[in-house]
Amino acid sequence: MRKTTEVARTPALEFVPIDFRRHSDLCVAWRIDSYVVSFGDATAFHARAGVRSHRYLQRLRLRSRDLPGSCVHVWLDGEPVGQIELRRVEGFPEHGYVSLVYLAPPWRGRGLGAELDRYITEYFQALAIRHASLHVSPSNSAARRYYARCGWRDTGVLEGDPPTLLLERTLVSGPGAALGD
Repeated sequence: MRKTTEVARTPALEFVPIDFRRHSDLCVAWRIDSYVVSFGDATAFHARAGVRSHRYLQRLRLRSRDLPGSCVHVWLDGEPVGQIELRRVEGFPEHGYVSLVYLAPPWRGRGLGAELDRYITEYFQALAIRHASLHVSPSNSAARRYYARCGWRDTGVLEGDPPTLLLERTLVSGPGAALGD
């Protein structure tokens, strides 16, 4: 008699352009939460986002229009569970920037992050973007561990309000694409 083993399966995530008519409030709530988790409060977000987060939502709408697929909600079983915000770095056509990688609290620590990172990698590669960067709070140890597992390199502290770490990664595209230097 042959013994069978069950293979662990990661649920299929969907990456759907943000529907701003239906989910603007969710975008703002999740962005605020990302600041609270990263920096302890959302003061810096509110200072930049404008009244009722108007400037933040306007930037997202423009980015989504100008670079389709760059601002998406992550869906699982018909429910939004996360958000990704990406952009090109102005003046550097082969460089992309990750503005936000977010999973709602109930979905953190469940192994979904690798799928989000795969989306980011494939999205940038499709645009011929070879280098990517992002900022992370030095105190956000969970995010720092996640990015390290995904191959992001810490290139040092950037002084600012608040201070952040700059992480970078080289993306290799083409047949047999892999992450690396």
